Amino acid sequence: MWASFIAAFLCGILTIIVPGYFIGRTLFSNPLQAIAFSPAASVALFIVVGLIAYQISMPALQIYLLVLLLSLTLFMLFRRNRSALNTSQYSTLSTYVLVGTALTVLIFLRNIDGPTSYSVQTDTTFHLSCANAMLDSGRYSILHASEYPDLMNAGEGIFYPSAWHIITAVAGGLSNTNIIVAHNAINFIICAFVYPLSTWLFLSSVFKNEQGLIFAGGVTCSLFSYFPWAFLIVGQFDSNLLSNALLPGFLFTFYQLITSIYLSNKGSIEKSKANTLSSTPSAIIILFISFIALLGSQTNAVFSAGVICIPLIIQFSWKTAGHYSERIDLRFLASALVLGLIIGLWLLVYSLPFIQPIVSVYREPIATPVEAIKNILLLKFGQSVNAQPILGLLVGIGFVIAFASTRYRWMSLSYILVAMLAFACMTLNHPLRQLICGFWYSGIIRLDGVLAIAATPLAAIGLCKSINLIIRPLFNRDKIGSVDLLIPVFVLFMAVLMVFAYPKTISYSKNNYKYLCEQIQVNYSLTSGVSISPEERRFVDKVKQIVGNETVINIPSDGSIWLYASDNINVISRQFYSTPYKEYELFKASLYEASKNNDVLEAIQKTDARYVLILDETVNVGYFDSNEWKGILNITEETPGFTCLISEGEMRLYLIDY
Repeated sequence: MWASFIAAFLCGILTIIVPGYFIGRTLFSNPLQAIAFSPAASVALFIVVGLIAYQISMPALQIYLLVLLLSLTLFMLFRRNRSALNTSQYSTLSTYVLVGTALTVLIFLRNIDGPTSYSVQTDTTFHLSCANAMLDSGRYSILHASEYPDLMNAGEGIFYPSAWHIITAVAGGLSNTNIIVAHNAINFIICAFVYPLSTWLFLSSVFKNEQGLIFAGGVTCSLFSYFPWAFLIVGQFDSNLLSNALLPGFLFTFYQLITSIYLSNKGSIEKSKANTLSSTPSAIIILFISFIALLGSQTNAVFSAGVICIPLIIQFSWKTAGHYSERIDLRFLASALVLGLIIGLWLLVYSLPFIQPIVSVYREPIATPVEAIKNILLLKFGQSVNAQPILGLLVGIGFVIAFASTRYRWMSLSYILVAMLAFACMTLNHPLRQLICGFWYSGIIRLDGVLAIAATPLAAIGLCKSINLIIRPLFNRDKIGSVDLLIPVFVLFMAVLMVFAYPKTISYSKNNYKYLCEQIQVNYSLTSGVSISPEERRFVDKVKQIVGNETVINIPSDGSIWLYASDNINVISRQFYSTPYKEYELFKASLYEASKNNDVLEAIQKTDARYVLILDETVNVGYFDSNEWKGILNITEETPGFTCLISEGEMRLYLIDY
């Protein structure tokens, strides 16, 4: 099985890195930047090609070759001359990738129950089935996503930001592996490569010429349990895992665009040469590519990027106004107008009809204001015994230093904005909460992931400054700056918070990483019986040999909801609480009456159902009420119209005789 994982991993690299690299070389003269930007470019290209070629059903190999051909054509026509690289660029990039890979192996890969294991979560059912349906249908459009290939072929799917599903389907098709194996391989690549590369691209830009800070970012970017690790456990947020991994790359492009425009306005030729991108048009193209990648991966990542960029936009408006006038009141007016436009745009998007199912999701508050502040400062994830106080301390130190710096102040303000969103999401029980947090389904885990991204540059600053304060006295006796004096004060504050705010609930013997590993072990276990027990697995193997590709009526909560993704069994119900087939409601209530109910017979013929599968309901996933499923559960070996083919204990496979 691990050989299939390696095959899926290699095909995943071919899918998410190679086409994007050729696109990147038309936009960057620096090949390392082209590599770091390649995931966003690949994702955007697959999204566009999938939309254009939707009417044509293509195997994974064909769509991959089409994307590769397009990227190679652009490369041959518009590639840039390669710039010289220095050792520091290689070493800093290597730091990000090595740390990311090591942590992904230790936290994720080492703790899953083999490459065919999966996290038993509600969202995972959709992600796995949708990716498999894309592969089966040969259609890769974010406008026609569905768990059912026949609905995709009929154009009856829905819009869903399904770039992750496209990438996973292509990697699975190229490697000829099960979609679950491809799922784990793609998530490994995202955590080990995509997110660290994207973060390196961003931090190497904002920390330009400060190698210590760039190195520190490589150490800290993958340390936050909020992201990426929580997204492998809760949800499971596969789409957001990809979009958030690409988010730092978007921040890089936006920062470069702002810098490029500002320097052009100043007319500074020398400073413009120092900019990473050679021109404003190039910056706009790269920003557009990043925007398409975020929008097609998970739409809320666009709002995450927008929130982080608000201070940068206002700072830009302040400086731009100052370029034309020295009057402070005009600078304030320009900044206020920009802020008003941002608020107006937020309200406009919030009011759109198609966005209402997302922003109207209601969740109960989970913390008091005091608890929420503790959670944010101590980076608490999961149970109350788990926190990251040392990393939280580094973020706090970095926040103080960044706020005192005119160059980095916008990053500290971005962190405050995201922290305020997280605070509101945890504490508010008011319609205002939907307005503020609704774009993230009012879910704290998604916002915590954004908070980790906003905190990463601050943690890098904090780590670098802490090391500097420790080693500086050994080499010189420079005067301590005023900002340095604030650091011991903040350290003392965090120490008091750790000792008195959590006197009994922080476990120093069981750190947050151990908690993450244990959660992955539980959620990805193939023997825990949470979804398919070992007995059911043996029964399902027999079922698969009999049913082939025929349609199977099933009860999703008995674990059969996973069988389309895990075994390619064509079960009709692939959602816990609903199905797009109206006939299924009739099956739930009256299937056992097929011999005397013409409506049931017509529904069977319309859906081409040939079998009925009942697994052991002693282990349930999701909500289950036996009265709701009496139409299926009332079938026995004596029921007219149904022939029992195999049975073990309470498990049955019936052939529908009609």
